[in-house]
Amino acid sequence: MRESTINAQVHAIGLTLAITLTALSPPASAKITKFTLDTPQTRNFGFWRLTHDPAVRDYGNYHNTPNFSHDGRYTCYTHYPQNHKGWATIHVVDLHTGEDINLGKGIHPRWGHTRNWIFFARYTGDLPFPAPGETKPHKPPQGVAPTAVMRHDLETGEQVVITRDVEIVGGTDPTDTWLLGSQRFRATRSENIVRMRNEPGSEYEVLDVPTDNGLQVVNPMHPVVKTRWRSKKRKDDPFERIYGSKSLIYTLDGGKVWKGAIMAEEGHHAWSGDGKYLLSGNKQMSGRIWNQPWPSDLHMLANNDQQDISPMGKLGRYVCGTEIKVADLRSGNTWYAAHVSSHIIYPATGDNSTLMDIDPKGSPDGTKIHFHATHEQEKIIRARITHWDSSEPAVITVDSTDGFPDTGDIVCHSEVMGYARKSATTFEQLTRRKYGTVPVAKRRGWVLPLSTYILDVQDKPRGYRDMKILKLLGGDESNPLVFQKQSDCYLVIARLPYPPHLRIVDGQVQLIPGEAHWETRGYRIVRNGVPIRKELFEPGARITLPDSGSYTAVAVEWSNLESPPSLPLQVRTPTRGHVLKEVPRNFSWTRKTWFVGGRPAG
Repeated sequence: MRESTINAQVHAIGLTLAITLTALSPPASAKITKFTLDTPQTRNFGFWRLTHDPAVRDYGNYHNTPNFSHDGRYTCYTHYPQNHKGWATIHVVDLHTGEDINLGKGIHPRWGHTRNWIFFARYTGDLPFPAPGETKPHKPPQGVAPTAVMRHDLETGEQVVITRDVEIVGGTDPTDTWLLGSQRFRATRSENIVRMRNEPGSEYEVLDVPTDNGLQVVNPMHPVVKTRWRSKKRKDDPFERIYGSKSLIYTLDGGKVWKGAIMAEEGHHAWSGDGKYLLSGNKQMSGRIWNQPWPSDLHMLANNDQQDISPMGKLGRYVCGTEIKVADLRSGNTWYAAHVSSHIIYPATGDNSTLMDIDPKGSPDGTKIHFHATHEQEKIIRARITHWDSSEPAVITVDSTDGFPDTGDIVCHSEVMGYARKSATTFEQLTRRKYGTVPVAKRRGWVLPLSTYILDVQDKPRGYRDMKILKLLGGDESNPLVFQKQSDCYLVIARLPYPPHLRIVDGQVQLIPGEAHWETRGYRIVRNGVPIRKELFEPGARITLPDSGSYTAVAVEWSNLESPPSLPLQVRTPTRGHVLKEVPRNFSWTRKTWFVGGRPAG
């Protein structure tokens, strides 16, 4: 997968320039569709589909950029217009109520760390100046697009202008004091890294840090930022080509800059959810400790590889990546939560992944993974190739052809092939390279019907006509590859929330939160299989266990996802206590034991 300069096509973004905006489009139902898939060799607890229009692109942020609010209640996406003409809009889905909230025109949504603030950029060139609240017209620097950085508060509905002239929003520092971003000079293809205070009407400050990427990825726990920089000398200097910087790390004020990763470690990079590691993708899962510059140890974190590596929860225990592989860094185990098969057929070789990458990233507790995909997951039909002999290229053997028509077109990677007949496990009498497609290079993977990729007749008039594909096809608009499905947004439930724990201390009951509990809305306490009250117990609430019996507790997220029950607590008499907000110091969910010769030491 390609680490593109900005993995979101930039379109003109309008701006309502009121310094405070409280009246927005009323929320509408997000129509969250929940379903399960029986896909071999995957492990999950179901899917939630958030958007439902394959004719337009709904996009949920680049892979190393968080997609959930700090408490997991909200997730965001950018909705592109029909045929990518006009204004894109920022949407927030409230996973608690199911509402889809349209925040207006914008790009590059980014979440705060301490409260439910979302930041994004708007173009302002289509609006008169001065704007409401301004005393004089504003002119951007030469070569910089007229923009405003917006902050929207999901709790109050207030929307304010933080600063201007910044096109690419990066994110806030761990305390939400500083906001990082980039200015783009399109004529010279250069960028300035800037920072500004998270206050209305802030003046931005240009930092003396080089970048060729625009994306500023802020460490979630430490006051440092990652950017990408490839030395301009790499074509001429073998040393720079091998050891030139792939990722630069810099302090919030830009006063200290160091190499986080080098070109020899080529791969996508992201911070772990706890900020401890700069994770390195496209290889065995590994990472370098955040404040140890290259050259230093690259720690091997799991016994598997990972592309488009991304954080999955604030605990730092889990990471995720393409197609959707989850790694438990505590045990080193990995598993597939899903096989997404997002794809667009390009009749050309090379990296054309921008519009088809699924860009997965996890929620604060690591329970859910947000991704976007071109294929409608609940409708997908596919077969896994089990044998394809180059000496007999007209026959493909698969695990099953169930769901495929008796004759038709199939797709393997970016090649379309017709087949004249099928058996229970074969496609036969193949016609290769249909519709101008290139021959498949790898004779393995998935086979899907061509209909999975192509827009239906009723959606085609609203669809995105891919001009790159049209040019490759010589302008033939009758070719079915011109109008293909765009991405929709989904969640996959990768695991359930951690259960809480009940215990008695000094005659008082304590409900201890699970190991990760940032997304927890409250707890249900059950006696002998029956809840003791209808309402949830919120963190910090008082508890009364009313009678003798066996009690368990369940954590309930803002998204209404529930944990398994806690271990049972036997109570003989009515007992009072509290729901703790945090794990007490005398309690730990884990412990370390060192073994020497197979025996515990120390």
